Amino acid sequence: VLAIEHNDGNRVILVVGEMTGYFDYLTTQIAQRVEDKFGLARDQLLFSATHTHSGPFIKRARPGAWKLAPEDQELVDLYADQLVDYTVTAIGDALATMSPARISFGKTEAYFAANRRVVTDEGVGFGVSPEAVVDHSVPVLRVEDQQGELRAVVFGYACHNTTLGSDNYLFHGDFAGVAHSWLETQHPGATAFFVTGCGADI
Repeated sequence: VLAIEHNDGNRVILVVGEMTGYFDYLTTQIAQRVEDKFGLARDQLLFSATHTHSGPFIKRARPGAWKLAPEDQELVDLYADQLVDYTVTAIGDALATMSPARISFGKTEAYFAANRRVVTDEGVGFGVSPEAVVDHSVPVLRVEDQQGELRAVVFGYACHNTTLGSDNYLFHGDFAGVAHSWLETQHPGATAFFVTGCGADI
């Protein structure tokens, strides 16, 4: 969780989770509790899932929709309830540890993303479509303390976190998680945040 307060007192909160997505039933609960506890409105909260396909399953599904056994769905629901608690606690911790900072913005590029929509006479399928649209830009937000030490880095990329493939059954953050770990190893004491770009076809 990254908490930012402008000189005018307005606050925004960025919540990043290494999972497939934030579903409405989760963000609604978190936002209500954050409003009650910290006085922040829903439009001050940004939720961004890395969309790793190797993350925990948190969807509250209709019975049979995902072919989960009832006891497995109970575990999913329990995990989701804990996630709400953990997130509210993390938001409180971020708010409590804010200190003066300087924010700067930059951009670079990465070239591993590829458009996966291949159009043929038979229809649209998966593959690599080298002539199709892809965004290689990597926007970066840098947060430094007053001594110039890196506190946080927020970066984005428009690409699915599916580099591990469908044969992986282990929890993993995929390329965004690896990037998180690399950045935090290179900059001890800083926290990295990945914000998913518009990469549905990428």
